[in-house]
Amino acid sequence: MPQREPLDPNPSLALEYRRFMSDSYVRYQALQATSLREHGRDQFVTHNFMGFKFPEIDYGRLAADLDFVSWDNYPGLDPLATHLTAALGADAMRGLKRKKTWVMEQQAGPVGWGTMLTPAPGQVRLWTYQAIAHGAEAVLFFRWRTARFGTEQHWHGILEADGSARRRYADLQALGAEMKLLGPVLASASPQADVALIHDYDSRFALQVQPTNDVLGYESTVLGHYQALRRLGLGVDVLPNLEDLGRYRLVVAPSLYVCDPEMASELSRYVHGGGTLVLAPRTGVKDRFNTVPERPLPAWLDELCGVRVTDFQSVAVDRAVGIEGGSIHGEFSGWFEELELHGADVLAIYAGGAFAGSPALTSNRSGRGSAVYIGGAATQPTLDSIYRHMCEGLGLELLELPFELEMVRLEGTGNGELLMLLNHADRAQRLELAEYRWHDHMSGRRGTGTFELEPFGVALLEGLR
Repeated sequence: MPQREPLDPNPSLALEYRRFMSDSYVRYQALQATSLREHGRDQFVTHNFMGFKFPEIDYGRLAADLDFVSWDNYPGLDPLATHLTAALGADAMRGLKRKKTWVMEQQAGPVGWGTMLTPAPGQVRLWTYQAIAHGAEAVLFFRWRTARFGTEQHWHGILEADGSARRRYADLQALGAEMKLLGPVLASASPQADVALIHDYDSRFALQVQPTNDVLGYESTVLGHYQALRRLGLGVDVLPNLEDLGRYRLVVAPSLYVCDPEMASELSRYVHGGGTLVLAPRTGVKDRFNTVPERPLPAWLDELCGVRVTDFQSVAVDRAVGIEGGSIHGEFSGWFEELELHGADVLAIYAGGAFAGSPALTSNRSGRGSAVYIGGAATQPTLDSIYRHMCEGLGLELLELPFELEMVRLEGTGNGELLMLLNHADRAQRLELAEYRWHDHMSGRRGTGTFELEPFGVALLEGLR
């Protein structure tokens, strides 16, 4: 077993230990699933996962033996969560089997253990529609009655602890009636995605062993790239493997710390076929044994990217260096790399610091596609700028979304385009839809162009341009 802190373990041993622990759960679940199917072949088998933030089990492998994934959704439990944290969790759970999910536990009211947080009026309804928009075909609220005993007395249910039915019951009763009317519209609708985001568990495990710098944290890095894409109105599939990438216009691997020749070959095939790949710093630093490859970095991907990493600066997280180039502007903080060009074009350079004037952001044409390399830990506004520039160049349909207003495109209805709008703000917000003619299935309103949504409001717009 790996040594305990404060001693640093052997990185290879520590990664193998995490794989062993994860695989132990996978094998144990497989035993249970096999036994259940022997006694009821027509019964589906599922299990409730814990969303994207749970870091200890390879959910891609755990999902393989299930008929579909279900998961627990508590958006109000984390006071530091953004409005897209739960959206990332939903997309990551749907991506495990690339099919719709169930929410086995949906927050019904105030939650907590020693302390608790209370959702604002309308937020439970909002969170429920957010889960559905991101691919949930069933939502089960936890719990029916607030517990009188045990550690979850603060974990409020639909009914009060005395069994009485009050506001939460009435709110969910109204939501149920609403769902009954919207069912025919939503039943065949699925979230549409032009972008795939790669969620690699070996890289996640390896970075738990050697975090390197706080700005390179796996979960925060993935969330940052996801948020930048979603703020542009783009749909994102979060995938645990590289299967069937050809259907996506853009593939983002924001933290591919562990790589191997097979993975590099798949990514090269995608780019050569016409796709655009985005890689970020510390790509291809380790092989599958968590050892350092005897190759230029990013290992096995340097030729595809047309760059080599020749040096780096790892500094305090509040130390930043500016980057500039055309419509791209911003800064890297905490970690930035010196890039040596081997065929790539420069999209932005360092405006200062140890690598002033050298490439900071590059793009390399390969076959019919391109590979983009981000040479530092980009701040959120910088990621927003990079992805806007890139996605405009790809001709993707973008929207200017106000902060805390989420939009999910739905497909498969057989009618006009469907947009689910979710206002996570405690104030009314407007979305400019140009000449878009819309019909809101929630309110029954019809109109053209600007649409206004009340605080914590939800709209389901159908329309044709």
